Amino acid sequence: YLVIKDILQGKIDYNTYFSSIEGFIGLYHSYTDTHFNRDHNMNRAVGIAFQRLLNNNPVTESGVTSAELLVKYADNMLKGKTTREDMKESVMTFFKYIVDKELFQKKYSAALAKRIIQGSLTSESLEIEMLVRFKSSSGQEFTAKMERMLSDLQSSQNTSKEFADPLAEFIVIGASAWPLKKES
Repeated sequence: YLVIKDILQGKIDYNTYFSSIEGFIGLYHSYTDTHFNRDHNMNRAVGIAFQRLLNNNPVTESGVTSAELLVKYADNMLKGKTTREDMKESVMTFFKYIVDKELFQKKYSAALAKRIIQGSLTSESLEIEMLVRFKSSSGQEFTAKMERMLSDLQSSQNTSKEFADPLAEFIVIGASAWPLKKES
């Protein structure tokens, strides 16, 4: 919990937070594999323990959820701010343990929209790969709107190419897929 205390005090970033927890997960899975011969019940118990650790700790008790933290962690990866090759797998490992997947979906969708609108997508193929992984884990309905946002981006890019003016850059969106705030 020293890492968690340091995060609360602003001494280290969320990448370190997740890297530390990921180290614990790997260590304990390795231990159960070695000493309990990959016993299903033991691995399940370790999984439940890490789910509790990830979702109920001093950081999450301070008002921020693991779902929100994981979105920031993934957002840094997708903006190219981190260089770890195994980040996609790391995000999916934590996603498996997140309790509030609905909140994660909402925040991730908003972060994706922001990356698209601000032009901070570093790799459309990486975005698609992450959505494929989320779909595999949580189903088509989980990713449908996010896939539609990427489809809108692709359509907009194709339409923009038809105009000769390089200043005519725009994004055409379908409002039902994008996390837009409605005016009252």
